[in-house]
Parts: sequence; structure tokens; C-alpha cells
Amino acid sequence: MSDNQRPEAGQEMPPQSSRGSNIGLIVVLFLILGLGIASGFWWILRGGQDTADPAVTTPAELPRPTEPAPVQETSTSSAMATIPTQGSSTPVPTRVGSKQAVPAMPRKFGDFETRNAADGNDSLVTYWTAKKDRFFIIGYMQGGSVETQTKDLREVRTIGKTVCGTNDFKGYECFAQVHGGVGRTTMGPGGTLEELAEISRTFYETWR
Repeated sequence: MSDNQRPEAGQEMPPQSSRGSNIGLIVVLFLILGLGIASGFWWILRGGQDTADPAVTTPAELPRPTEPAPVQETSTSSAMATIPTQGSSTPVPTRVGSKQAVPAMPRKFGDFETRNAADGNDSLVTYWTAKKDRFFIIGYMQGGSVETQTKDLREVRTIGKTVCGTNDFKGYECFAQVHGGVGRTTMGPGGTLEELAEISRTFYETWR
């Protein structure tokens, strides 16, 4: 039988190629896969939006700031103490730690005299002898100690109730504890350390 001859009726046809059916199946699979991927993206996006929406919450009530308790002012010059009295529940304020009263400095002692109004508030007074050939200076400082005032002196000596020494200018100075403070004395011109200590002793005996 030649190639141009058709098969006779009743003769079996040769099996056709399955290539066309395979292509159709692949296309269907791709469509299903694409729908699955699109559904997955849609579900993820919708779930992210749901979690991104913040929940409606009411703001917590903030505590109100409390005002500090008023601090009672105290005086720096003197402390105050309260002592209850019998028969009364109200304490009576009394002053404690007040400064010791300082008497007025003498206008004259021994051979020395001053024209200053030498009251207890003076911190520095100069005395002169009658011939004006020698002077004596007394300086008074409330509080303090002799040890603090004499720590920078040289050749320190204790003569009676005074502590004397030489300062940086080679001058003599004597210190004594008196009337709740420290007295500082010096003199000039000339003289010895013993003379300054003796004049200081005479002044302190008069200044009472």
C-alpha cells in the first residue's frame, strides 16, 4: 500500500501523540499554583493590617504632683529652742548659742592711752604712750582659737597666758584667749617679745 492510500474502513488508527494533552495539564497546574500564591499574599496582607491596627485603650490617669511641705525658715545668726512651761501647752521660744558679751575696751591702761571710742565692737584699737614714742595695738576676733592664729608664727613661745612669736615681717605678735574670742597684740617701734607679753598682760587685766 502506498503512502497516499488511506487506511481502509475498520482498520485501527495509530495512537496519537499525548503532547497536546500534557501542555493543557501544565497550564492548569500553573493557574492553580498562581491562585494559591495570590490567596496566600492576600491572607498575609490582611492579617498584617489586622495586627497593625492599635487597640483602643484609655489613657491611664497620671498621679498628681504633690506640693512639697513648707520648710520653716531658721535664722543663721542664732538658733532657737522651745521649752514647754508648766500649765501651758504652748512652747516658749528661747535663744541659745548667743555670742558672749564683750566689754568696752579701756581708754587707758598703764602708760598707754587711746582717743578712740573703744567700745566692745571695735576690732582694732591703737594705744600710745604719753610721749608718743611707743604704740600698742590690740585686735579682737570673735571665736576662733589661739592655736589656729599662731600656726604660721616662728619661734613660738608661751609667756604667761599669751602665746607669742615672730611673723613673716620679723615683728612680734602675741595671742590670748579672751572674752570668747582671740586677742592679738603687737607694739612698736622696737621692744622685745617679753615686753610685748608684759604689756599685753597689763591690758587684759584692765579689760574686764
